[in-house]
Amino acid sequence: MSTSGTTTIDHKAFFIGGSWRPADGTDHFDVIPPRSERRVGRVPAASEADIDAALAAARRAFDEGEWPRLTPAQRAHHLTRVAVGIERRRAELAEPINDAVRIANDSELGLDGSVFTADAADTAHGFEVARRVRTGTFSVNTFAADLGWTFGGFKKSGLGREHDPGAVEEFLLTKTVSTDPGAGLSAEVTQGVPLGTGPGTHGPVK
Repeated sequence: MSTSGTTTIDHKAFFIGGSWRPADGTDHFDVIPPRSERRVGRVPAASEADIDAALAAARRAFDEGEWPRLTPAQRAHHLTRVAVGIERRRAELAEPINDAVRIANDSELGLDGSVFTADAADTAHGFEVARRVRTGTFSVNTFAADLGWTFGGFKKSGLGREHDPGAVEEFLLTKTVSTDPGAGLSAEVTQGVPLGTGPGTHGPVK
């Protein structure tokens, strides 16, 4: 079934021995991924009979199936095919996201951006995109921006940052004062002033 664009699981059987087998019991439990902490479905709770059936199917597969009779090289071949298939599928799923990031970064501007995930409670993928898009501000599952934090742009959207403690540094000038390192410096001069740490940058404090 599908709700608000999110596919949910609703099983009443177990896949055992190559086919779906109705659950022996009537108990069910919700499936809640720890990352999103949001219910994604409901599945049956396995009874002792369900577990026994699964173990018996596994035993038959090992005793009568092809896998135990394969050589190590043949097993490696099949496992490699599985790994290649998983990687190909991962790349297929990532391609639309990669295209979106590329299009966003091709712009000569970079002031603000946003992304909305399929599941609003799962922001992890949104933050992955936020790290890759070159804008000064980026929102996940919202258009709101907190102007109490750093604000500024990338590329032709400007240099510098506003609205955070570090922004005041944009308006400060630094000055370096040098003297004879061998002459020493009085405490009155050095009080509250950062001193150089390189060799010969200052003599003893008087």
